[in-house]
Amino acid sequence: MSCEEALYLLDSGALTLTGGTDGSPVAFTTAYATLIAHVDPDEYRVFAELRAAGYVAIRVSSANGDVDMGPAADGRAKDIRVQFEVYAPRTYRKREPGVPLFCVAVVKYVARAA
Repeated sequence: MSCEEALYLLDSGALTLTGGTDGSPVAFTTAYATLIAHVDPDEYRVFAELRAAGYVAIRVSSANGDVDMGPAADGRAKDIRVQFEVYAPRTYRKREPGVPLFCVAVVKYVARAA
């Protein structure tokens, strides 16, 4: 299970993490802080919205996610990395995922000072 999936299930109340030798439940805030440390918050927000809409979102490995978008207006290369392949509900099979409905790249916008 990916960190995004575990965090989404924890957020929705469908997962309780246990720890220690006695298997006692880990406090929600501790579990959340532990998982969110391993996830980009912007990417998690996109993942959670896709899951809430009923889609199956699968993280793309970094080796397979690079997309060449051609040169930017200023001549620099624009490389976009696809984070998720998105499948229709009830159609995704782990062994034979098929073709995704669409892919998602999360791009952070940073405004330049004027």
